Amino acid sequence: MIVVNKLISNISFDRSFQERIKTVEIIKKEVLHTNGMPHHYYLVFKLLCCLGDEDMTIEIIALKYREVFGRGINASALSRTLLYLSDKPKHGGQEGILGLISYALNPFIKDARFKGVALTKVGRILQKILFGETATTYQSKLLKQIKV
Repeated sequence: MIVVNKLISNISFDRSFQERIKTVEIIKKEVLHTNGMPHHYYLVFKLLCCLGDEDMTIEIIALKYREVFGRGINASALSRTLLYLSDKPKHGGQEGILGLISYALNPFIKDARFKGVALTKVGRILQKILFGETATTYQSKLLKQIKV
């Protein structure tokens, strides 16, 4: 049953991520993705949920992305992805979109050039769903929908 619970938590996370996008679309009154969300947005956020706070620097995120997913993500794509996942404008530039992360100075690294990110309150909720620490209203429906 533990494997099933992990599967349900993973699928619940997927759905919660998609629901966050839908919520932002309703608030902004615009469609964010007409042909589906770029997969690396989802993969980067899922990776962030699995990293320790001290590992949330841009450099470590890029390194872990390559190690976990077997392919690299270039600096500009990672930067755009983090901006999309963020809650506030980066250096007065474009606004963040999903509000799942915020830009932060990493207190674990002395050099201020190495900015990092942190999960926001909403980001932490999705992290708990991924880890199976928080139930969602549709988890019982998922058990009926899938065959395991």
